[in-house]
Amino acid sequence: MNTSHLKRYFIVIVIFLSFSVSLYPQESDIWTSGNARIIPYKEFSAGVLNPVRYSAFRQLEFSSHLLYAPLIPNFSAKKYWTEFKEVLITSKHTVAYPSPALNFFNDPKFGGFVEPGKDFSSIIHLNTEFLFSRWLFVDKNCDVSNYLLTFKIGGRYALNTPDNAIPEVRYPYFFHRTYIYGGYWGWYTGFDLDGRFSKNLDFKVNVDFISAGMATDYFAIENTGLLIFNLNKKFKIAAGYKGIYCTLPEKKSLNVFPLIDVLYYFSWPKGDEKNLFGSKPF
Repeated sequence: MNTSHLKRYFIVIVIFLSFSVSLYPQESDIWTSGNARIIPYKEFSAGVLNPVRYSAFRQLEFSSHLLYAPLIPNFSAKKYWTEFKEVLITSKHTVAYPSPALNFFNDPKFGGFVEPGKDFSSIIHLNTEFLFSRWLFVDKNCDVSNYLLTFKIGGRYALNTPDNAIPEVRYPYFFHRTYIYGGYWGWYTGFDLDGRFSKNLDFKVNVDFISAGMATDYFAIENTGLLIFNLNKKFKIAAGYKGIYCTLPEKKSLNVFPLIDVLYYFSWPKGDEKNLFGSKPF
């Protein structure tokens, strides 16, 4: 990879890593994104680089990353199912249309990351995951000293025509996410840990295993660590890293990227949060 190509790749990876940070911290409740919990009924949340989320029903949350919707139109629904032995169980279902982004980044002016000159259209990305979350100290729930542990497992597939299948994008982070556009299934699993050091300092850590296909010939192990500084009720600053170890067809790769984000939060007046480890006002 030449220097010019490397610079373009670094710009793209930073953009997509920024979009992958899905935090919705609040002053007294940081744990509503990236785990099995949903936001309270009729609450509306929006962020700078984070999805817009709305709880239209007591056990159903809708969300969309509007900032990059012009490149990747997307929509997600998160459904609460049940609570079993202090474990909250939900599922999240996402549909996205990545074709505009693939064509944009495939432009030779930008480096031609896929196959310069080819037009990719009518690709529908489908993703379903199940999330299982449990407070490590059940009797404390939202206390500062508590931690929320989440296990997740999911699968992804793409609706695409054989003649529109894209070649392998052999770059870290992208390979294992775009491999399904060639007509394959993909799956992933991982753990998230959310917690709070103090009133003004939160943290989030996760480790994910991502398989490019159903077999594990090509896989990635990703680790994210973030500190979230609560400046006030509305503004937060998140800083941390994302490490990616992956196996590609011709090599193995290890990369670490910085993550910095400014978060803005607002909502309508809240009621009690229902069916989330009992009714407890936040």
